[in-house]
Amino acid sequence: MELFIKQRLSVIAPGEAVLGEETGGDTQAKRLWIVDPIDGTANFARGLPHFCISLARLTDGEPDLAFVYDPVHDEMFTAAADQAARCNGRVMQVSAIDALAHASVELGWSTRRPTQAYSDLHSRLLAQGCSVRRAGSAALGLAHVAAGRSDAYLELHVNAWDIAAGWLLVRQAGGFVNAFWTPGAIAAGNPILACNAALFDAVNPLFVD
Repeated sequence: MELFIKQRLSVIAPGEAVLGEETGGDTQAKRLWIVDPIDGTANFARGLPHFCISLARLTDGEPDLAFVYDPVHDEMFTAAADQAARCNGRVMQVSAIDALAHASVELGWSTRRPTQAYSDLHSRLLAQGCSVRRAGSAALGLAHVAAGRSDAYLELHVNAWDIAAGWLLVRQAGGFVNAFWTPGAIAAGNPILACNAALFDAVNPLFVD
């Protein structure tokens, strides 16, 4: 799938750089496409219907086009820097939940941070009354925040290809996303915090490592 997407991009966007999760590529280009051919690989391998294809274009180090496709539910999430986020053409909006006690939060996890750090963050969220879950796809987790199905997505470290498209989806749906795109983030990853704007002041203090 990644090679197919790269081949199509060579036709659609000739001369523009492409970075893939599986095959690598340029991380310094002014105009860069980032591809994750299957986000939620463990789910896909086990027959769980929660995975997607994620594609984003970055210009000057920040996403300006985003596409997340959920093939199981035939949902295409799209966004551009100057347009609203959409799902199958319908404009999306983040939720209006303004209290953590009523919030549904997805907490991503990876071995790149100590288990205890995730356990502590999970405990802090539970102490505020949040409903906390982990579904196994950062890209879909962010898409669902943009669609108002979840109220926040948090992960202490995530790779750029997992969240590049979802980051823009949340922002263009009226949500808050942290300043993920620091120097080196494309190559090395960063923490991700995405939520509706009403929850930011409550979630942000909890999001510490």
